[in-house]
Amino acid sequence: HLATAAPRFQSVSAPPRWDTRGHATRSLLEPLPVNRTCEQAGIPEWQCGCSQGWVEWCPASEATLQGFVNGALKRVNEMMRDTLASLHEPRSRCPELTLVEFEACEAQVSGFRGISDGAESGEGIIRVRFTTGKKMRYEMYAYLVFDSRNGGLSMRPRELFNFNPLSLYRPHEACTPVGVDPAYCPCGIVE
Repeated sequence: HLATAAPRFQSVSAPPRWDTRGHATRSLLEPLPVNRTCEQAGIPEWQCGCSQGWVEWCPASEATLQGFVNGALKRVNEMMRDTLASLHEPRSRCPELTLVEFEACEAQVSGFRGISDGAESGEGIIRVRFTTGKKMRYEMYAYLVFDSRNGGLSMRPRELFNFNPLSLYRPHEACTPVGVDPAYCPCGIVE
């Protein structure tokens, strides 16, 4: 019979995630609360299926949307330029992404409820779908901060995240350089 001393491990939880600040890692041996929230489960509020709170309403003006979508596209184009340069590939291998039109803007009701309740400030999440040149469709999310303390209602993006393709990008795989994501290199579509 072999007896060994089992080492004692302290419970070390991961640092809080930016999108689920109230989430705490739990032991697999403890029962889970029946009515736990998405945040307690570690599900970001923008992905929370129980909220059912997405509505076709955009609290931001088209100019505000254009500003932050164009800013995000500029950053993606800069990253593509730098990646192609590091691979010794010409910038022309991957056409720049440019905004053509907005398809939809939806708001998660829970965050913007404060506007109708008379809150002076707060934040909420919007989901924006748009088309770029070369007929590529994308979706991205943004936290919008609203403020009505100066008389009018102003909106500004606090954080943009989850910039994801909605279009199939298989047509780009053959012409995209190795090491580059074909979802952001629309080289296979001829307009």
